[in-house]
Amino acid sequence: MSMFEQSWFERARAAHREDRLEDAENAYRQAWRENQSDPAPAHLLGLLLIKRQDYSAAAAILRQAAKLAPQDGQIQNTLAHACLQDSRHEEAETAFRNALHLEPNRPDYAVGLASLLHDLGRSEEAVTLMRGVVAASPDNEAAEEALGTLCAATGALEEAVPYLTRAVLRQPDNPDLLLSLAGACKDLGRPEEAEPLLRRALALRPGHPATEFNLGYVLMLLSTMQEGYALYEARWHRDGRQPRPFPCPRWEGQDTQGQTILLWAEQGMGDTLQFARYLPVLARQHRIVVEVDQPLVRLIRHIPGIMSVVPRGATLPHYDLHCPLLSLPHVMNDPYIRNAEPVPYLSASSAYEAQWKSTFRQILGPRPGDALIGLCWAGSIRDDDAGHKHWNAQRSLPLSAFAAFSQLPGAHFVSLQKGPPAQEAKYPPAGMNLLDPTMHLSDFEDTAALIMALDLVITVDTSVAHLAGALGKPVLMLNRFTTDWRWRMHGTRTAWYPSMRIVRQPTPGDWETALGEARSILTRFLCAFRNGDADPLHGSMESGSAPETFPA
Repeated sequence: MSMFEQSWFERARAAHREDRLEDAENAYRQAWRENQSDPAPAHLLGLLLIKRQDYSAAAAILRQAAKLAPQDGQIQNTLAHACLQDSRHEEAETAFRNALHLEPNRPDYAVGLASLLHDLGRSEEAVTLMRGVVAASPDNEAAEEALGTLCAATGALEEAVPYLTRAVLRQPDNPDLLLSLAGACKDLGRPEEAEPLLRRALALRPGHPATEFNLGYVLMLLSTMQEGYALYEARWHRDGRQPRPFPCPRWEGQDTQGQTILLWAEQGMGDTLQFARYLPVLARQHRIVVEVDQPLVRLIRHIPGIMSVVPRGATLPHYDLHCPLLSLPHVMNDPYIRNAEPVPYLSASSAYEAQWKSTFRQILGPRPGDALIGLCWAGSIRDDDAGHKHWNAQRSLPLSAFAAFSQLPGAHFVSLQKGPPAQEAKYPPAGMNLLDPTMHLSDFEDTAALIMALDLVITVDTSVAHLAGALGKPVLMLNRFTTDWRWRMHGTRTAWYPSMRIVRQPTPGDWETALGEARSILTRFLCAFRNGDADPLHGSMESGSAPETFPA
Protein backbone atom coordinates (compact mmCIF):
# COMPACT_ATOMS: atom_id res chain seq x y z
CA MET A 1 0.00 0.00 0.00
CA SER A 2 1.45 3.38 -1.03
CA MET A 3 1.89 6.29 1.39
CA PHE A 4 -1.02 8.09 -0.35
CA GLU A 5 -3.29 5.08 0.03
CA GLN A 6 -2.20 4.62 3.63
CA SER A 7 -3.12 8.23 4.24
CA TRP A 8 -6.68 7.68 3.00
CA PHE A 9 -7.05 4.51 5.05
CA GLU A 10 -5.71 6.08 8.24
CA ARG A 11 -7.83 9.16 7.63
CA ALA A 12 -10.90 6.91 7.34
CA ARG A 13 -10.09 5.02 10.53
CA ALA A 14 -9.58 8.25 12.46
CA ALA A 15 -12.91 9.63 11.27
CA HIS A 16 -14.58 6.29 12.09
CA ARG A 17 -13.19 6.35 15.64
CA GLU A 18 -14.50 9.89 16.07
CA ASP A 19 -17.93 8.83 14.75
CA ARG A 20 -17.67 11.16 11.76
CA LEU A 21 -19.35 8.54 9.65
CA GLU A 22 -19.81 10.47 6.43
CA ASP A 23 -16.14 11.52 6.34
CA ALA A 24 -15.10 7.98 7.21
CA GLU A 25 -17.25 6.48 4.45
CA ASN A 26 -15.81 8.82 1.82
CA ALA A 27 -12.25 8.08 2.93
CA TYR A 28 -12.79 4.30 3.01
CA ARG A 29 -14.27 4.43 -0.49
CA GLN A 30 -11.29 6.42 -1.74
CA ALA A 31 -8.84 3.97 -0.15
CA TRP A 32 -10.77 1.05 -1.63
CA ARG A 33 -10.90 2.59 -5.10
CA GLU A 34 -7.14 3.07 -5.12
CA ASN A 35 -6.27 -0.44 -3.96
CA GLN A 36 -8.96 -3.02 -4.60
CA SER A 37 -6.64 -5.87 -3.69
CA ASP A 38 -6.67 -4.93 0.01
CA PRO A 39 -9.75 -6.26 1.91
CA ALA A 40 -9.20 -4.05 4.97
CA PRO A 41 -10.86 -0.85 3.65
CA ALA A 42 -13.77 -2.87 2.27
CA HIS A 43 -14.26 -4.69 5.58
CA LEU A 44 -14.23 -1.51 7.65
CA LEU A 45 -16.47 0.23 5.12
CA GLY A 46 -18.88 -2.68 5.48
CA LEU A 47 -18.89 -2.27 9.27
CA LEU A 48 -19.55 1.44 8.88
CA LEU A 49 -22.43 0.84 6.46
CA ILE A 50 -23.97 -1.62 8.92
CA LYS A 51 -23.79 1.08 11.58
CA ARG A 52 -25.52 3.46 9.15
CA GLN A 53 -28.17 0.75 8.54
CA ASP A 54 -27.36 0.56 4.82
CA TYR A 55 -27.34 -3.22 4.97
CA SER A 56 -27.64 -3.97 1.27
CA ALA A 57 -24.64 -1.79 0.41
CA ALA A 58 -22.72 -3.28 3.34
CA ALA A 59 -23.35 -6.82 2.12
CA ALA A 60 -22.25 -5.91 -1.41
CA ILE A 61 -18.89 -4.48 -0.32
CA LEU A 62 -18.32 -7.27 2.21
CA ARG A 63 -18.82 -9.92 -0.47
CA GLN A 64 -15.90 -8.35 -2.33
CA ALA A 65 -13.81 -8.32 0.84
CA ALA A 66 -14.63 -11.99 1.45
CA LYS A 67 -13.46 -12.91 -2.05
CA LEU A 68 -10.15 -11.17 -1.42
CA ALA A 69 -9.69 -12.85 1.99
CA PRO A 70 -11.54 -16.19 1.87
CA GLN A 71 -9.72 -17.40 5.00
CA ASP A 72 -10.71 -14.41 7.15
CA GLY A 73 -13.40 -15.50 9.60
CA GLN A 74 -14.00 -11.98 10.87
CA ILE A 75 -14.99 -10.75 7.41
CA GLN A 76 -17.34 -13.73 7.02
CA ASN A 77 -18.93 -12.91 10.37
CA THR A 78 -19.43 -9.25 9.43
CA LEU A 79 -20.93 -10.32 6.08
CA ALA A 80 -23.29 -12.63 7.97
CA HIS A 81 -24.57 -9.77 10.13
CA ALA A 82 -25.08 -7.52 7.09
CA CYS A 83 -27.02 -10.26 5.28
CA LEU A 84 -29.05 -10.99 8.39
CA GLN A 85 -30.13 -7.35 8.65
CA ASP A 86 -30.87 -7.35 4.90
CA SER A 87 -33.18 -10.40 5.36
CA ARG A 88 -30.85 -12.61 3.30
CA HIS A 89 -31.13 -15.44 5.77
CA GLU A 90 -29.68 -18.25 3.67
CA GLU A 91 -26.60 -16.22 2.78
CA ALA A 92 -26.26 -15.12 6.41
CA GLU A 93 -26.31 -18.71 7.61
CA THR A 94 -23.66 -19.70 5.07
CA ALA A 95 -21.42 -16.82 6.12
CA PHE A 96 -21.83 -17.59 9.83
CA ARG A 97 -20.92 -21.23 9.18
CA ASN A 98 -17.91 -20.19 7.09
CA ALA A 99 -16.74 -17.95 9.93
CA LEU A 100 -17.07 -20.78 12.45
CA HIS A 101 -15.28 -23.20 10.14
CA LEU A 102 -12.37 -20.77 9.81
CA GLU A 103 -12.28 -19.85 13.52
CA PRO A 104 -14.05 -22.61 15.47
CA ASN A 105 -12.99 -21.17 18.83
CA ARG A 106 -14.98 -17.96 18.43
CA PRO A 107 -18.13 -18.30 20.59
CA ASP A 108 -19.37 -14.91 19.36
CA TYR A 109 -19.70 -16.32 15.84
CA ALA A 110 -21.73 -19.22 17.22
CA VAL A 111 -23.98 -16.81 19.14
CA GLY A 112 -24.79 -15.00 15.89
CA LEU A 113 -25.58 -18.25 14.08
CA ALA A 114 -27.70 -19.52 16.96
CA SER A 115 -29.70 -16.29 17.02
CA LEU A 116 -30.38 -16.63 13.29
CA LEU A 117 -31.43 -20.27 13.63
CA HIS A 118 -33.82 -19.34 16.42
CA ASP A 119 -35.35 -16.57 14.32
CA LEU A 120 -35.83 -19.08 11.48
CA GLY A 121 -37.78 -21.42 13.76
CA ARG A 122 -34.87 -23.86 14.16
CA SER A 123 -34.51 -23.31 17.88
CA GLU A 124 -33.60 -26.87 18.82
CA GLU A 125 -30.72 -26.71 16.35
CA ALA A 126 -29.63 -23.43 17.92
CA VAL A 127 -29.74 -24.93 21.43
CA THR A 128 -27.65 -27.92 20.31
CA LEU A 129 -25.08 -25.58 18.78
CA MET A 130 -24.79 -23.46 21.93
CA ARG A 131 -24.62 -26.46 24.24
CA GLY A 132 -21.52 -27.52 22.34
CA VAL A 133 -20.04 -24.03 22.54
CA VAL A 134 -20.65 -23.75 26.30
CA ALA A 135 -19.15 -27.20 26.86
CA ALA A 136 -16.04 -26.14 24.94
CA SER A 137 -15.88 -22.63 26.46
CA PRO A 138 -17.52 -22.89 29.90
CA ASP A 139 -16.21 -19.49 30.99
CA ASN A 140 -17.61 -17.58 28.03
CA GLU A 141 -20.33 -15.38 29.47
CA ALA A 142 -21.92 -14.39 26.16
CA ALA A 143 -22.29 -18.02 25.12
CA GLU A 144 -23.81 -18.93 28.48
CA GLU A 145 -26.28 -16.05 28.25
CA ALA A 146 -27.24 -17.07 24.72
CA LEU A 147 -27.78 -20.68 25.76
CA GLY A 148 -29.90 -19.62 28.72
CA THR A 149 -32.06 -17.38 26.55
CA LEU A 150 -32.50 -20.09 23.91
CA CYS A 151 -33.33 -22.75 26.49
CA ALA A 152 -35.98 -20.46 27.94
CA ALA A 153 -37.44 -19.84 24.49
CA THR A 154 -37.63 -23.56 23.67
CA GLY A 155 -39.09 -24.69 26.97
CA ALA A 156 -35.90 -26.17 28.48
CA LEU A 157 -36.66 -24.06 31.51
CA GLU A 158 -34.82 -25.95 34.24
CA GLU A 159 -31.67 -25.76 32.13
CA ALA A 160 -32.23 -22.09 31.34
CA VAL A 161 -32.62 -20.75 34.88
CA PRO A 162 -29.06 -21.40 36.20
CA TYR A 163 -27.47 -19.80 33.13
CA LEU A 164 -29.76 -16.80 33.26
CA THR A 165 -29.42 -16.44 37.03
CA ARG A 166 -25.63 -16.28 36.74
CA ALA A 167 -25.97 -13.79 33.91
CA VAL A 168 -28.24 -11.57 36.01
CA LEU A 169 -25.83 -11.73 38.95
CA ARG A 170 -23.07 -10.54 36.62
CA GLN A 171 -25.27 -7.88 35.03
CA PRO A 172 -27.98 -6.93 37.53
CA ASP A 173 -28.88 -3.83 35.52
CA ASN A 174 -29.41 -5.63 32.21
CA PRO A 175 -33.18 -5.44 31.58
CA ASP A 176 -33.12 -7.98 28.74
CA LEU A 177 -31.58 -10.63 30.99
CA LEU A 178 -34.05 -9.81 33.76
CA LEU A 179 -36.88 -10.22 31.24
CA SER A 180 -35.57 -13.60 30.05
CA LEU A 181 -35.10 -14.93 33.58
CA ALA A 182 -38.55 -13.69 34.59
CA GLY A 183 -40.09 -15.46 31.61
CA ALA A 184 -38.43 -18.74 32.57
CA CYS A 185 -39.58 -18.40 36.18
CA LYS A 186 -43.13 -17.66 35.04
CA ASP A 187 -43.19 -20.68 32.73
CA LEU A 188 -41.85 -22.87 35.55
CA GLY A 189 -44.91 -21.94 37.60
CA ARG A 190 -43.05 -19.43 39.77
CA PRO A 191 -44.69 -16.09 38.89
CA GLU A 192 -44.01 -14.79 42.39
CA GLU A 193 -40.28 -14.95 41.50
CA ALA A 194 -40.88 -13.38 38.11
CA GLU A 195 -42.69 -10.32 39.49
CA PRO A 196 -39.73 -8.60 41.25
CA LEU A 197 -37.46 -9.32 38.28
CA LEU A 198 -39.94 -7.64 35.94
CA ARG A 199 -40.46 -4.70 38.28
CA ARG A 200 -36.70 -4.15 38.36
CA ALA A 201 -36.48 -4.43 34.57
CA LEU A 202 -39.27 -1.88 34.22
CA ALA A 203 -37.57 0.50 36.66
CA LEU A 204 -34.41 0.27 34.55
CA ARG A 205 -36.33 0.80 31.31
CA PRO A 206 -39.60 2.63 32.09
CA GLY A 207 -42.38 2.28 29.56
CA HIS A 208 -40.79 -0.69 27.78
CA PRO A 209 -43.76 -2.45 26.13
CA ALA A 210 -42.55 -6.06 26.38
CA THR A 211 -41.67 -5.64 30.05
CA GLU A 212 -44.99 -3.97 30.85
CA PHE A 213 -46.86 -6.69 28.99
CA ASN A 214 -45.04 -9.51 30.77
CA LEU A 215 -45.45 -7.88 34.18
CA GLY A 216 -49.16 -7.45 33.47
CA TYR A 217 -49.41 -11.11 32.49
CA VAL A 218 -47.64 -12.26 35.66
CA LEU A 219 -49.79 -10.03 37.87
CA MET A 220 -52.95 -11.51 36.35
CA LEU A 221 -51.59 -15.00 37.03
CA LEU A 222 -51.23 -13.84 40.64
CA SER A 223 -54.77 -12.36 40.63
CA THR A 224 -53.56 -8.76 40.89
CA MET A 225 -56.04 -8.00 38.16
CA GLN A 226 -56.44 -4.21 38.17
CA GLU A 227 -52.75 -3.41 37.76
CA GLY A 228 -52.37 -6.44 35.52
CA TYR A 229 -55.03 -5.33 33.04
CA ALA A 230 -53.59 -1.80 32.98
CA LEU A 231 -50.12 -3.11 32.08
CA TYR A 232 -51.62 -5.62 29.63
CA GLU A 233 -52.51 -2.62 27.45
CA ALA A 234 -48.84 -2.62 26.41
CA ARG A 235 -49.67 -5.57 24.14
CA TRP A 236 -50.35 -3.04 21.38
CA HIS A 237 -46.75 -1.85 21.26
CA ARG A 238 -44.55 -4.84 22.12
CA ASP A 239 -42.29 -6.38 19.47
CA GLY A 240 -42.67 -3.33 17.27
CA ARG A 241 -46.42 -3.77 16.84
CA GLN A 242 -48.72 -0.91 16.02
CA PRO A 243 -52.31 -0.55 17.21
CA ARG A 244 -54.99 -0.99 14.58
CA PRO A 245 -55.79 2.46 13.16
CA PHE A 246 -59.29 3.86 13.60
CA PRO A 247 -60.85 7.13 12.43
CA CYS A 248 -62.27 7.82 15.89
CA PRO A 249 -61.21 7.85 19.57
CA ARG A 250 -61.03 4.76 21.72
CA TRP A 251 -63.83 4.33 24.23
CA GLU A 252 -62.44 4.56 27.76
CA GLY A 253 -65.57 3.68 29.72
CA GLN A 254 -67.24 7.09 29.66
CA ASP A 255 -70.91 7.87 29.03
CA THR A 256 -71.37 7.69 25.26
CA GLN A 257 -74.37 10.08 25.14
CA GLY A 258 -75.99 8.12 22.35
CA GLN A 259 -72.83 7.50 20.35
CA THR A 260 -72.12 4.06 18.88
CA ILE A 261 -69.21 1.92 20.09
CA LEU A 262 -67.47 -0.60 17.84
CA LEU A 263 -66.30 -3.54 19.97
CA TRP A 264 -63.85 -5.63 18.02
CA ALA A 265 -62.16 -9.01 18.41
CA GLU A 266 -58.40 -8.76 18.59
CA GLN A 267 -56.98 -12.20 19.38
CA GLY A 268 -58.10 -15.82 19.06
CA MET A 269 -61.68 -17.01 18.95
CA GLY A 270 -61.45 -18.37 22.48
CA ASP A 271 -60.54 -14.89 23.70
CA THR A 272 -63.56 -13.47 21.88
CA LEU A 273 -65.87 -16.03 23.47
CA GLN A 274 -64.46 -15.28 26.92
CA PHE A 275 -64.80 -11.50 26.71
CA ALA A 276 -68.17 -11.70 24.98
CA ARG A 277 -69.37 -11.94 28.58
CA TYR A 278 -69.38 -8.14 28.62
CA LEU A 279 -71.45 -7.73 25.46
CA PRO A 280 -74.95 -8.27 26.96
CA VAL A 281 -74.23 -5.70 29.68
CA LEU A 282 -72.88 -3.15 27.21
CA ALA A 283 -75.75 -3.77 24.80
CA ARG A 284 -78.19 -2.76 27.54
CA GLN A 285 -76.25 0.42 28.36
CA HIS A 286 -74.96 1.64 24.98
CA ARG A 287 -75.39 1.42 21.26
CA ILE A 288 -72.86 -1.21 20.15
CA VAL A 289 -71.76 -2.92 16.97
CA VAL A 290 -69.47 -5.93 17.19
CA GLU A 291 -66.78 -7.18 14.81
CA VAL A 292 -65.68 -10.82 15.20
CA ASP A 293 -64.19 -13.59 13.07
CA GLN A 294 -66.61 -15.03 10.54
CA PRO A 295 -67.10 -18.39 12.36
CA LEU A 296 -68.45 -16.50 15.40
CA VAL A 297 -70.89 -14.15 13.67
CA ARG A 298 -74.07 -16.24 13.87
CA LEU A 299 -73.42 -17.23 17.50
CA ILE A 300 -72.76 -13.67 18.71
CA ARG A 301 -75.91 -12.48 16.94
CA HIS A 302 -77.90 -14.42 19.57
CA ILE A 303 -76.87 -11.83 22.18
CA PRO A 304 -79.82 -9.45 22.51
CA GLY A 305 -79.44 -5.72 22.02
CA ILE A 306 -76.43 -5.66 19.70
CA MET A 307 -77.15 -3.35 16.77
CA SER A 308 -75.00 -5.25 14.28
CA VAL A 309 -72.50 -8.15 14.25
CA VAL A 310 -70.13 -8.09 11.29
CA PRO A 311 -67.30 -10.41 10.24
CA ARG A 312 -63.75 -9.16 10.45
CA GLY A 313 -62.74 -7.48 7.21
CA ALA A 314 -66.27 -6.59 6.13
CA THR A 315 -67.51 -3.03 5.70
CA LEU A 316 -68.40 -1.64 9.10
CA PRO A 317 -71.56 0.32 9.89
CA HIS A 318 -71.23 3.80 11.35
CA TYR A 319 -69.56 4.06 14.75
CA ASP A 320 -68.22 6.93 16.85
CA LEU A 321 -65.91 5.14 19.30
CA HIS A 322 -64.09 1.83 19.36
CA CYS A 323 -62.68 -0.58 21.94
CA PRO A 324 -60.95 -3.97 21.67
CA LEU A 325 -62.70 -6.74 23.57
CA LEU A 326 -59.79 -7.63 25.85
CA SER A 327 -59.57 -4.04 27.08
CA LEU A 328 -63.13 -4.07 28.43
CA PRO A 329 -62.31 -5.10 32.03
CA HIS A 330 -59.75 -2.29 32.14
CA VAL A 331 -61.84 0.51 30.64
CA MET A 332 -64.95 -0.59 32.57
CA ASN A 333 -62.97 -0.77 35.82
CA ASP A 334 -64.22 -4.31 36.33
CA PRO A 335 -61.08 -6.44 36.71
CA TYR A 336 -62.89 -9.11 38.74
CA ILE A 337 -65.83 -9.63 36.31
CA ARG A 338 -68.34 -8.59 38.95
CA ASN A 339 -70.35 -6.49 36.51
CA ALA A 340 -70.27 -8.91 33.59
CA GLU A 341 -73.16 -11.08 32.44
CA PRO A 342 -73.70 -14.28 34.44
CA VAL A 343 -73.12 -17.64 32.77
CA PRO A 344 -74.63 -18.75 30.45
CA TYR A 345 -74.25 -15.63 28.36
CA LEU A 346 -74.23 -17.45 25.02
CA SER A 347 -76.97 -19.66 23.66
CA ALA A 348 -77.41 -22.08 20.80
CA SER A 349 -80.26 -22.57 18.40
CA SER A 350 -82.82 -24.74 20.20
CA ALA A 351 -83.87 -26.19 16.84
CA TYR A 352 -80.30 -27.25 15.99
CA GLU A 353 -79.86 -28.66 19.48
CA ALA A 354 -83.03 -30.73 19.10
CA GLN A 355 -81.80 -32.02 15.74
CA TRP A 356 -78.55 -33.21 17.28
CA LYS A 357 -80.36 -34.95 20.14
CA SER A 358 -82.61 -36.68 17.64
CA THR A 359 -79.60 -37.73 15.57
CA PHE A 360 -77.85 -39.25 18.58
CA ARG A 361 -81.00 -41.15 19.57
CA GLN A 362 -81.20 -42.60 16.08
CA ILE A 363 -77.53 -43.64 16.07
CA LEU A 364 -77.21 -44.91 19.63
CA GLY A 365 -80.75 -45.95 20.44
CA PRO A 366 -82.07 -45.75 24.00
CA ARG A 367 -79.20 -45.02 26.38
CA PRO A 368 -80.64 -44.58 29.88
CA GLY A 369 -77.80 -43.58 32.19
CA ASP A 370 -75.24 -43.33 29.40
CA ALA A 371 -73.43 -40.03 28.79
CA LEU A 372 -72.49 -38.28 25.55
CA ILE A 373 -69.04 -36.77 25.98
CA GLY A 374 -67.48 -34.30 23.56
CA LEU A 375 -63.72 -34.55 22.96
CA CYS A 376 -61.32 -31.90 21.68
CA TRP A 377 -57.65 -32.82 21.98
CA ALA A 378 -55.67 -30.19 20.07
CA GLY A 379 -55.56 -26.48 19.34
CA SER A 380 -55.25 -24.68 16.04
CA ILE A 381 -51.95 -24.70 14.17
CA ARG A 382 -50.21 -21.70 12.61
CA ASP A 383 -47.28 -22.93 10.54
CA ASP A 384 -46.01 -19.38 9.99
CA ASP A 385 -45.62 -18.60 13.70
CA ALA A 386 -42.88 -20.52 15.52
CA GLY A 387 -43.93 -19.18 18.92
CA HIS A 388 -47.54 -20.23 18.39
CA LYS A 389 -46.44 -23.69 17.20
CA HIS A 390 -44.44 -24.17 20.40
CA TRP A 391 -47.35 -22.98 22.56
CA ASN A 392 -49.84 -25.13 20.65
CA ALA A 393 -47.65 -28.21 21.07
CA GLN A 394 -47.66 -27.62 24.84
CA ARG A 395 -51.44 -27.49 25.11
CA SER A 396 -52.32 -30.26 22.62
CA LEU A 397 -52.53 -34.04 22.79
CA PRO A 398 -52.94 -36.84 20.27
CA LEU A 399 -56.29 -38.63 20.39
CA SER A 400 -54.40 -41.83 21.22
CA ALA A 401 -53.57 -40.32 24.64
CA PHE A 402 -57.20 -40.92 25.61
CA ALA A 403 -56.92 -44.70 25.17
CA ALA A 404 -57.50 -45.28 28.90
CA PHE A 405 -60.94 -43.64 28.54
CA SER A 406 -62.07 -46.21 25.98
CA GLN A 407 -63.34 -48.92 28.27
CA LEU A 408 -65.36 -46.79 30.65
CA PRO A 409 -68.92 -48.16 30.71
CA GLY A 410 -71.68 -45.76 29.79
CA ALA A 411 -69.43 -43.33 27.88
CA HIS A 412 -70.10 -42.43 24.25
CA PHE A 413 -67.59 -39.99 22.79
CA VAL A 414 -68.26 -37.32 20.17
CA SER A 415 -65.45 -35.53 18.36
CA LEU A 416 -65.45 -31.73 18.53
CA GLN A 417 -62.01 -31.52 16.94
CA LYS A 418 -61.50 -29.31 13.89
CA GLY A 419 -58.43 -28.64 11.76
CA PRO A 420 -55.70 -31.12 10.76
CA PRO A 421 -55.81 -33.07 14.08
CA ALA A 422 -59.44 -33.98 13.26
CA GLN A 423 -58.08 -36.67 10.94
CA GLU A 424 -57.15 -38.69 14.02
CA ALA A 425 -60.87 -39.30 14.65
CA LYS A 426 -60.79 -41.80 11.78
CA TYR A 427 -58.55 -44.02 13.90
CA PRO A 428 -59.72 -43.76 17.53
CA PRO A 429 -58.12 -45.80 20.31
CA ALA A 430 -59.22 -49.43 20.38
CA GLY A 431 -62.59 -49.84 22.02
CA MET A 432 -63.50 -46.15 21.99
CA ASN A 433 -67.04 -45.38 20.85
CA LEU A 434 -66.29 -42.19 18.92
CA LEU A 435 -68.74 -40.42 16.64
CA ASP A 436 -67.38 -37.73 14.35
CA PRO A 437 -70.04 -35.25 13.22
CA THR A 438 -67.60 -32.39 12.63
CA MET A 439 -68.13 -32.41 8.87
CA HIS A 440 -71.55 -30.92 9.67
CA LEU A 441 -70.09 -28.02 11.70
CA SER A 442 -69.65 -24.90 9.60
CA ASP A 443 -69.21 -22.39 12.44
CA PHE A 444 -69.50 -21.89 16.19
CA GLU A 445 -73.29 -21.67 16.02
CA ASP A 446 -73.34 -25.27 14.81
CA THR A 447 -70.75 -26.32 17.39
CA ALA A 448 -72.70 -24.66 20.21
CA ALA A 449 -75.86 -26.58 19.28
CA LEU A 450 -73.88 -29.83 19.22
CA ILE A 451 -72.33 -29.10 22.63
CA MET A 452 -75.75 -28.39 24.12
CA ALA A 453 -76.84 -31.86 23.00
CA LEU A 454 -73.97 -33.44 24.98
CA ASP A 455 -73.67 -34.21 28.68
CA LEU A 456 -70.00 -33.28 29.18
CA VAL A 457 -67.13 -31.78 27.20
CA ILE A 458 -63.50 -32.82 27.74
CA THR A 459 -61.05 -30.51 26.03
CA VAL A 460 -57.61 -28.99 26.14
CA ASP A 461 -57.26 -25.18 26.36
CA THR A 462 -58.98 -24.23 23.10
CA SER A 463 -61.96 -22.19 21.94
CA VAL A 464 -64.09 -25.28 22.64
CA ALA A 465 -63.33 -24.89 26.36
CA HIS A 466 -64.49 -21.27 26.26
CA LEU A 467 -67.58 -22.11 24.22
CA ALA A 468 -68.70 -24.90 26.55
CA GLY A 469 -68.05 -22.70 29.59
CA ALA A 470 -69.94 -19.74 28.12
CA LEU A 471 -72.90 -22.04 27.39
CA GLY A 472 -72.86 -23.31 30.97
CA LYS A 473 -72.17 -26.87 29.83
CA PRO A 474 -70.12 -29.10 32.18
CA VAL A 475 -66.57 -29.02 30.83
CA LEU A 476 -63.42 -30.76 32.01
CA MET A 477 -60.40 -28.81 30.76
CA LEU A 478 -56.96 -30.39 30.58
CA ASN A 479 -54.47 -27.59 31.21
CA ARG A 480 -50.75 -27.52 30.45
CA PHE A 481 -48.36 -26.68 33.28
CA THR A 482 -47.38 -23.38 31.65
CA THR A 483 -50.87 -22.07 32.21
CA ASP A 484 -52.53 -19.09 30.61
CA TRP A 485 -53.20 -16.11 32.87
CA ARG A 486 -56.97 -16.60 32.82
CA TRP A 487 -56.73 -20.02 34.52
CA ARG A 488 -54.39 -18.72 37.25
CA MET A 489 -51.78 -20.93 38.86
CA HIS A 490 -53.75 -23.29 41.05
CA GLY A 491 -57.18 -24.68 41.72
CA THR A 492 -59.79 -26.70 39.88
CA ARG A 493 -62.36 -23.94 39.38
CA THR A 494 -62.46 -20.61 37.56
CA ALA A 495 -64.56 -17.52 38.12
CA TRP A 496 -64.95 -17.18 34.36
CA TYR A 497 -66.86 -20.44 33.90
CA PRO A 498 -68.63 -21.97 36.93
CA SER A 499 -69.41 -25.17 35.01
CA MET A 500 -65.72 -25.84 34.28
CA ARG A 501 -63.35 -28.09 36.18
CA ILE A 502 -59.63 -27.78 35.48
CA VAL A 503 -57.14 -30.66 35.56
CA ARG A 504 -53.55 -29.42 35.49
CA GLN A 505 -50.24 -30.98 34.55
CA PRO A 506 -48.32 -31.28 37.84
CA THR A 507 -45.02 -30.70 36.04
CA PRO A 508 -44.21 -29.44 32.53
CA GLY A 509 -45.27 -31.96 29.90
CA ASP A 510 -46.75 -34.49 32.34
CA TRP A 511 -49.96 -35.39 30.54
CA GLU A 512 -49.88 -38.93 31.92
CA THR A 513 -50.67 -37.81 35.47
CA ALA A 514 -53.24 -35.25 34.30
CA LEU A 515 -55.00 -37.83 32.13
CA GLY A 516 -55.04 -40.31 34.99
CA GLU A 517 -56.74 -37.73 37.19
CA ALA A 518 -59.17 -36.87 34.39
CA ARG A 519 -60.07 -40.53 33.95
CA SER A 520 -60.85 -40.82 37.67
CA ILE A 521 -63.02 -37.71 37.49
CA LEU A 522 -64.82 -39.06 34.42
CA THR A 523 -65.46 -42.37 36.19
CA ARG A 524 -67.08 -40.51 39.10
CA PHE A 525 -68.97 -38.28 36.67
CA LEU A 526 -70.47 -41.29 34.89
CA CYS A 527 -71.57 -42.78 38.20
CA ALA A 528 -73.11 -39.48 39.37
CA PHE A 529 -74.74 -38.99 35.97
CA ARG A 530 -76.37 -42.43 36.12
CA ASN A 531 -77.65 -41.57 39.61
CA GLY A 532 -79.21 -38.34 38.37
CA ASP A 533 -76.89 -35.95 40.24
CA ALA A 534 -77.80 -32.36 39.42
CA ASP A 535 -74.11 -31.42 39.03
CA PRO A 536 -72.28 -34.65 38.19
CA LEU A 537 -68.99 -32.93 37.36
CA HIS A 538 -68.65 -30.98 40.62
CA GLY A 539 -71.00 -32.85 42.93
CA SER A 540 -68.39 -35.48 43.77
CA MET A 541 -65.49 -33.05 44.16
CA GLU A 542 -63.48 -33.01 47.32
CA SER A 543 -64.23 -30.42 49.97
CA GLY A 544 -62.63 -27.03 49.47
CA SER A 545 -63.37 -26.99 45.75
CA ALA A 546 -66.14 -24.41 45.74
CA PRO A 547 -66.45 -22.16 42.71
CA GLU A 548 -63.55 -19.76 42.57
CA THR A 549 -63.95 -16.05 43.10
CA PHE A 550 -61.37 -13.33 42.70
CA PRO A 551 -60.02 -11.67 45.83
CA ALA A 552 -61.68 -8.47 46.99
